[in-house]
Amino acid sequence: WRLSDVPFGQTSIQTLTEEDPSLEPHEIRSKIRARIFFAYTSNQISCGQREIIRYLVQHKMVDVIVTTAGGIEEDLIKCFEPTFMGDFKLSGKELRKKGINRIGNLLVPNRNYCQFEDWMEPLIGKMHDEQDLKHIEWAKDVVEHCKNKGTEGQTQPQQQELPEKFVWTPSKMIERMGTEINDESSVLYWAAKNK
Repeated sequence: WRLSDVPFGQTSIQTLTEEDPSLEPHEIRSKIRARIFFAYTSNQISCGQREIIRYLVQHKMVDVIVTTAGGIEEDLIKCFEPTFMGDFKLSGKELRKKGINRIGNLLVPNRNYCQFEDWMEPLIGKMHDEQDLKHIEWAKDVVEHCKNKGTEGQTQPQQQELPEKFVWTPSKMIERMGTEINDESSVLYWAAKNK
């Protein structure tokens, strides 16, 4: 949605004040748009809504995604092996003995989770090593900054003067997973690609 979708002066009846005249030009109204937040839990990815969510993200119909760790994990797991249609009445205990997990009426073989772990473990190691290297670079930058700044009467530089330290935030990690998975069926892939 963009403000230009509503002609100037025809805002909601609930708005009792007049519109700001600076918002009248169409070119300004076309640049003002709603920020769309989209939230979902892992069951939406597991149960068959993944393709719809992927479509929305692929076509840039959402701006911000809010999800659970399970929503991320299930998306990635589905990139490795298929999930099968089962039945709500199947015994989870009996399936588990056969190496099959039940999510509602869906059946997920253990190998799907194993492949996810096999993919994720080296990626986390690689990201850890990258963070260590960036911290070494950061420490060198701090030393250089202190040399150039001088310490006249100052025992330590002020925090706001120091270079920013790299940290893997959840958002950066998720973006990296989407980049690394490189699978167009993935929600994370499209979120990373369309960042």
